[in-house]
Amino acid sequence: MNAPALEVRALVGVPEVRAGDDLAGLLLAALDRAGLILAEGDCLVVSSKVVSKALGLTGSGSREDAVEAHTRRVVAERAGAPA
Repeated sequence: MNAPALEVRALVGVPEVRAGDDLAGLLLAALDRAGLILAEGDCLVVSSKVVSKALGLTGSGSREDAVEAHTRRVVAERAGAPA
């Protein structure tokens, strides 16, 4: 009996993702170029940052502005008030 195995591979060749890009298409093309084929039971992990970029859910401004806005939302949510 074979023990289950875990294999992790980095997918190279994915271009910079921009708002509106077909992320699935970009990933499938990169898999094809790498000679990799997804099989039943395989799991392809994609960072939330890349998904957000493809969906156009990026913010403008500094990191400090983003942290401050997030903090306001969390505090308002805990207090039951609108952000």
